[in-house]
Amino acid sequence: LYLATDLTPVERQTHGPEEAFSEVVHLPLDAAIDMVLAGEIEDAKTIVGLLLVDRERRAGRT
Repeated sequence: LYLATDLTPVERQTHGPEEAFSEVVHLPLDAAIDMVLAGEIEDAKTIVGLLLVDRERRAGRT
C-alpha cells in the first residue's frame, strides 16, 4: 500500500517472482474506504493503512 501524488505513469516492470503475480490497483481513497466498509478488502495491513491515511486526510494533514 503506497500513498503517492503527482506521479507520471510508466510501464510496469516486475522485479522477482513475487511481483510477477501481484496486481497493481489504482483507485480513489474514498472507493478503497468503501471497499473496506463493505468487507471487500480483508487484508488487515491494507485496512489499517487505508484507515490511517483517511484519518490523516480528514484532519487536513495529507
